[in-house]
Amino acid sequence: MKKILLAIGDTTTSLQTARHIRPWLRERQTSLTLMSVVKPGTLSPLSPVKRTLEQAEAIFVGAEEQPGIVVRVGNDPATELCHETRQNKYDLLAIGLRSRHHSNGLIGVTCRAVLHACPAPMFVAPPTMHTSMTPQIMFVIDKSPPPTEPVQWLIAQCRAQKLNAVLYADVPDKTALLEDTLASAGIRTQLAPRSPLSPPVVHALAQDRRVRWIVLPIQAGPDGITSPQWTEALLCQASCPVLLVPDTPSAQKLAPCPVLW
Repeated sequence: MKKILLAIGDTTTSLQTARHIRPWLRERQTSLTLMSVVKPGTLSPLSPVKRTLEQAEAIFVGAEEQPGIVVRVGNDPATELCHETRQNKYDLLAIGLRSRHHSNGLIGVTCRAVLHACPAPMFVAPPTMHTSMTPQIMFVIDKSPPPTEPVQWLIAQCRAQKLNAVLYADVPDKTALLEDTLASAGIRTQLAPRSPLSPPVVHALAQDRRVRWIVLPIQAGPDGITSPQWTEALLCQASCPVLLVPDTPSAQKLAPCPVLW
């Protein structure tokens, strides 16, 4: 993942997401772009988005490579973010949840629209997170491990940040390949207790282990992901960022962006 796009809004979640992203710039040849979408006439010197953009840029002072900045004017942030991701072939889109509704299992309108149409893996940060995090990431394995490219990128991050891995699947055989891959890379792994795969179980385990991120493979098609309710339910509960990895990322990058509204 050499090109990362970070969505910047007018909330503190954008800054939390930026802090998670900063260590990734230690990897050689990784570039970051900060992007804000503002309505016509709102980007004044005192606008909340402009202040948040400046604060986010300050987080990366001293990084090996300073982020680029893109500001688009428009009424539909989701469409602009998906267009930018596709047009400039970003490997990852990072976005913070502005709001979510536990009662009905829904996330904010913009994030949900991006989730359904994003042509690349997504890193989604919740508005509230663990008070403390352990040096662990959790791989949720449904039908198969994540594609090779994201796994290799995650291995590099584990090495750089000295992270361990927690593998979770409802069937033991599903973890074997990923377990071998991580072990051969020198990454310490643990197998989580198995139970039926569901958002509440994944959330409870992640909270119990205080993991830094959850890595979730998602099935993707030309019109977006194929199990949005399951994914939204997890994002609505998660207390740590979730990295969503399409099972066919190359196909997703070539897929047309559907009309969101």
